Amino acid sequence: MRRGSPIRVMIYALKRKLSYWKQILSLQSPRSRQALNNIYLVMPDILDTNSSDFENTTQVRNWVNENSIHLIDKEHDSYAFDLSKVVIKVWQYFQVKERPPHLSCGPRAYLLRQLLEQLGYSCRVIDIFEIVAGEPRSHTLVEYYDTCLNKWVMQDPDFNACYLDKNTELPLGAAEALEYAKSDIIAGGGQFENKVNLDGTIDDYFFAVVVYRYSYVGEKAIMVFSHTCDVYCVENGMAIDAFCKYLQERYDVS
Repeated sequence: MRRGSPIRVMIYALKRKLSYWKQILSLQSPRSRQALNNIYLVMPDILDTNSSDFENTTQVRNWVNENSIHLIDKEHDSYAFDLSKVVIKVWQYFQVKERPPHLSCGPRAYLLRQLLEQLGYSCRVIDIFEIVAGEPRSHTLVEYYDTCLNKWVMQDPDFNACYLDKNTELPLGAAEALEYAKSDIIAGGGQFENKVNLDGTIDDYFFAVVVYRYSYVGEKAIMVFSHTCDVYCVENGMAIDAFCKYLQERYDVS
């Protein structure tokens, strides 16, 4: 079957939707349901009803980061992409503070989205990209809708950071950041994890595209490109058409 053919794309889309419903069902297992409920009960202790959406979502982001570590190894691969197992591991660590779960950007983002949605926030998981020597690399994080600011705002649980306008120090959404001069974006939010890679993300990952990963909740993904994406791709060894094809094959795109 030709790579990128309509049948192949349809099969990928079906697999993603089945994966989504599998995750939904797995979260209903007694152990994962109990772990989630226990985590939900902890959330009011770290939130302040007088604080802004941004302040409260930052507290939840801190909680996700503090109760896991970024480590990609065999242990990570054994459970990190199964949210039902992640919530159990995170709850166990929160209780005893021994053997933190080994997570990466994607699993941390999905856990943060789960907790924020339980608290009533509209959320979406997003991917941003860089291209290195013709090879795309992605980073996954979360946007929530901030009712105080009336816009979507990024929270990055992997680096334990948000992204701010350097001049106003207001938090940014991903589509906003895509059109900013990179010197005008700074990291904010407290105690960062891996400051070197965080700085690299600001320098390299806001040039090309934001993918809203609705395909991973059973819907179609949406791509938003920067106005300089074609130039960025060529400068980094990948034609824009090849980059678009890569994205279309990876996601179920609208």
